[in-house]
Amino acid sequence: KPMDLKRMRVIGIVLILLGIMILSHFPMHKYVSNFGKNYLKMTFGLYLDYFKNYEEGMIVGGGIIGMLFFYLFYSLFSSVGTIVIIVFLSVVGISFSFNKTIGETFGFVKKIFVRKDGKDNNE
Repeated sequence: KPMDLKRMRVIGIVLILLGIMILSHFPMHKYVSNFGKNYLKMTFGLYLDYFKNYEEGMIVGGGIIGMLFFYLFYSLFSSVGTIVIIVFLSVVGISFSFNKTIGETFGFVKKIFVRKDGKDNNE
């Protein structure tokens, strides 16, 4: 039986995996940023070199798909904006994975951090 890609849980898992791929590209970007300003070209060249000359210790980050999404978000929103997008994708992915709305997910988090008498748990 083929997998139903339109289900909420599958979409949530895909969003979580996309966030992980983008997040795992940060070390590769840190490595590439030491050598020049054309990050996308250098990163793609490193991936081609990785496919041609595989070695055990090579840095590859989040793969080619992760690279494309990372540099799309990085060029539009910088590194802080990319982290915000990763957090957003992860929260939406987690709530979709549990078949909850985003409001229900934040309500659950609010229950954890706020006592019944309305005061904060940190007080």
